[in-house]
Amino acid sequence: MSSNGPPSRPESHVAFLWHLHQPDYRAATEHREMRLPWVRLHATRGYTDLAVALERHPGVKATVNITPVLADQLHDLASGRRGDRWLDLSRRRTENLAMEERIEILRHFFSVNWEQDCRRMERYWSLLHKRGRDLKEADLHRAARAFSDQELRDVV
Repeated sequence: MSSNGPPSRPESHVAFLWHLHQPDYRAATEHREMRLPWVRLHATRGYTDLAVALERHPGVKATVNITPVLADQLHDLASGRRGDRWLDLSRRRTENLAMEERIEILRHFFSVNWEQDCRRMERYWSLLHKRGRDLKEADLHRAARAFSDQELRDVV
């Protein structure tokens, strides 16, 4: 039996499905703020990265599912109906922060995977160690006094 070319390979079909979701972080408070910044942070990094990747590969067919609670939170943030306490803190001039706000930054702004997100950025990693890695042991009042305005700017 003779062949007219290389053997054909079976055709493969792959479906890419991204399911984008976040818990409901809308705080039921008079301030109408998000409890945590993850909707905003994922929207400005992970979700846009996905859109860029799909745009770079127009032949790739994909389905992106955005849950209603995520869409509502994105709309609330974009329209200004909800605030983001952590974003507000990061926009403030560090020299104008009250001691409680400095402590809040040091308590919360390292709330990421340290090995994956801090270690690869030498400055962030060194500031994490200056603050202390174990919050049960860390004296946040002492750390807040020890951090210079520039170091706090580097954290936010």
